[in-house]
Amino acid sequence: MDAIWDWVNDVLGLEPGSAADWVTGLLTFATLLVALLVLQKDRLKDARSSADGFVTWREVVSSRAVVEMPDWYIHVHGFNAGAKPIPFTMLMVKPGSPQHVLRAFQREPIQPGAEIETKVGFENDPSDSPLLLYFRDAHGKGWLRDLQTNRYVSRRQVKKWYRAHGDTGIGLYHFLFSSWNQSKIAKRMKEIGDKNEREHAAFLKTGEGQKWLKNSEKEERKWKRQLARWYLFTREGRRDKRIEGYRANDR
Repeated sequence: MDAIWDWVNDVLGLEPGSAADWVTGLLTFATLLVALLVLQKDRLKDARSSADGFVTWREVVSSRAVVEMPDWYIHVHGFNAGAKPIPFTMLMVKPGSPQHVLRAFQREPIQPGAEIETKVGFENDPSDSPLLLYFRDAHGKGWLRDLQTNRYVSRRQVKKWYRAHGDTGIGLYHFLFSSWNQSKIAKRMKEIGDKNEREHAAFLKTGEGQKWLKNSEKEERKWKRQLARWYLFTREGRRDKRIEGYRANDR
């Protein structure tokens, strides 16, 4: 034992008594650290209790056989199993996704015991574009949930998305800056919208932009002609066609 304390004294410069004090202090610090971690975990659990009471799930449905409808739908269901209402919800896709969704899930507060559902259309298989649900609990705290995994998305992850993709998910500002007032959020969104408009106007002046514009106008004319043909097969279209026939006969 004396050899051990001699080694401690040579290496650390500690006497047996001071070494014991050092170990005791270290154990005390570790105990306090564990207590703080447990307290933080309990607080997070309490904060998440109201959010966990909002149960969500989704169903992916193919509708390729139906004309004039998107090829895919995601049916999103929500049930408030908590004791307090959910005042605000919004659906969106992850930034950088090839597909775009930003819409209100439910415009009115979701009362306890209420079940709601909505559907979102996609032109392509949405499996590569997981839907995100942003909602606020009754305490005003914002939460972001991946509906594919039902796990919460952290602010750190959202900030990584913004560093990688820029301002491609405006709806996530509600999550990142939920402590801001509405006027400040609206001002920031307007700044982003103005920036996007300037970039789009500059793009249209380039050769590639002019080519894109011509293709867009061509596709728009094509769809208008197609819709006009489809309209003739509807009840209203057949009625209007008969009216035009009557007017021609009167002339």
